Amino acid sequence: EILAWLEFRRVLFRSKLPHEVVDAANAPDLEVLHGKIELQNILFQYKNHPPIFQSFNLKIQAGEKVGLVGYSGGGKSTLIKLILRLMDVTQGEITIDSQNIKHVTQSSLHDQVGVIPQEPELFHRTIMENIRFTKPDASDEEVYEAAKKALCHDFIIDRKSTRLNSSHANISYAVFCLK
Repeated sequence: EILAWLEFRRVLFRSKLPHEVVDAANAPDLEVLHGKIELQNILFQYKNHPPIFQSFNLKIQAGEKVGLVGYSGGGKSTLIKLILRLMDVTQGEITIDSQNIKHVTQSSLHDQVGVIPQEPELFHRTIMENIRFTKPDASDEEVYEAAKKALCHDFIIDRKSTRLNSSHANISYAVFCLK
């Protein structure tokens, strides 16, 4: 499970791993003004399996926070992978602020979308190192600002050199606030 999470993080944060989904030639960066996400008439199925999504529509308004709940194999992780364009839909389109994600660079898409997993994993490193994961060159001030957004600033201010384990979920959220 930890290896799968590390693999997901590596792909998500612009690794050089080969993958099947490629950017269109001369694709522009995604320009997010508001952050409205729409899935329109989505069809998706894994090879040799029945469709997971068929004629699926979803609108996530700008600023709205969405939690996905469902049974194992119900498509929650697949939906996230589709929105992050780690896989392409078979039919239909996914847009952010009316821009089809197939027509923008994946790196710009990944820069704009944050995902907080159900069970966040942290590295056995200091609090500061964990928060800096997505932006290694972040200043201490940027880290503190991200910690404030995650409501864990007071916790870390006296413990910034403390090594972590997976029970510190708010710190994992701060990693995404730093993006």
